[in-house]
Amino acid sequence: MSSTDCAMVVVVDDEPDIAREIAEGLAADGFQTLVADSAEQVIALLDRDGGSIAVVVTDLRMPGMDGLGLIRRLRDPARAGATPEIVMMSGHASTAEKQAALMAGALAVLNKPFAWDDLARAVDQGLDLARARRAGMSVPDSRRNPSQD
Repeated sequence: MSSTDCAMVVVVDDEPDIAREIAEGLAADGFQTLVADSAEQVIALLDRDGGSIAVVVTDLRMPGMDGLGLIRRLRDPARAGATPEIVMMSGHASTAEKQAALMAGALAVLNKPFAWDDLARAVDQGLDLARARRAGMSVPDSRRNPSQD
């Protein structure tokens, strides 16, 4: 699989209309997108076809496994397969929760409502990092952008 095959963005939010709206907006900007109903569904998608999934855009607070739990699960060294970059979004995250997401491995944490350009920029950066990682290139630690809180 070439690094260009790593291009899919999965959007997960417990509010289906929001997830769909975000995925449609990203698709209109030229990104390949899928919508997941839950963090558990994201993991199933990654286990089934993780090679094409480069970025996961996830809400922080969701029933069942929340966004922070999803990041930790995806960043678990024992987990096999390609690891996507993660963009966290939340309308109610505390500073401590945002810091925890960044420390767990989120590329960015965006407040809802966020500027569309901020999301597109974070997703684009995530795609670049995921492709570089999968091509075997050394890339800097992706945990950054704490100023987006």
